[in-house]
Amino acid sequence: MQKAFTPRSVARLRQRAEQTVAVLLDDLAAAGDEVVDLLDAYARPLPITMLCDLLGIPESDRRMISATVADYDKPERAARVTQKLGAYFDELIAVKRAKPGQDVLSGLAGEDGLTNVEARSLAFQLVMAGFDTTVNLIGNGILALLTHPTELARLRADPSVLPAAVEELLRFTNPVRHSTDRFTTQETTIGDVVIPQGEWVFIVTSSANYDPAQFPDPERLDFDRNTSAHLAFGHGIHYCLGASLARMEAEVAFGALIPRFPGLSLAVSPEQLRWRAVSLMHGLESLPVRLGARS
Repeated sequence: MQKAFTPRSVARLRQRAEQTVAVLLDDLAAAGDEVVDLLDAYARPLPITMLCDLLGIPESDRRMISATVADYDKPERAARVTQKLGAYFDELIAVKRAKPGQDVLSGLAGEDGLTNVEARSLAFQLVMAGFDTTVNLIGNGILALLTHPTELARLRADPSVLPAAVEELLRFTNPVRHSTDRFTTQETTIGDVVIPQGEWVFIVTSSANYDPAQFPDPERLDFDRNTSAHLAFGHGIHYCLGASLARMEAEVAFGALIPRFPGLSLAVSPEQLRWRAVSLMHGLESLPVRLGARS
């Protein structure tokens, strides 16, 4: 799957992301001065469009995929989501084996030695890992910008700051709170704490990203900060496969929205916003905004 996420491959996807964002912004503009939920209207459609394009999911199925993934937060529905997506990908893999295209799922289906279960698992992981995370990056990032007007003004004045801004927003907003579960295979000492063998461990990347020893004054949003050591995408062999895609989507999303709506503002106070009650993902339930004057 790595071939789909090389910098060159992602650069080819940028045009599709820009086209998608242009349509979404036109739809937003049609709302006038009404309050709109920027998550539903902007942050969610872009990642699901890009993922479905990558996997070769037909246009007619994309709304279902988006709605199904959104239900995964609810513990009573998680098993049903897994079953529904698994069954869907089983059918789609069969189609791709019979009539392959240029998409990632066709490549997986045609890979020698890859079973249906393995191809289905990879497709499922790609959708589940690449959707919510990027939605949170875009949604949390917009909120951070709207509540830090100095940095927002700087980004408006100098779009060349955008790549550095995305890295700092990754660190500052932490779209994912912690890594997937780990278990110690032997007694391990971290600092002055001894963790016994066989212990269940959460690696809290969001805490690491606010470590003052690594990031001085970590509560401050600062686009000049050295963010090279942030752990928003993990580290080492578990570094996020889709990091380059997520960065590109965020750059396109912020880079198009900010100049289009210079009067963009929150429609409620930050204290009224509700955060999703889940452990892994750090994201909002909704992001109501007023678009204000358009450029």
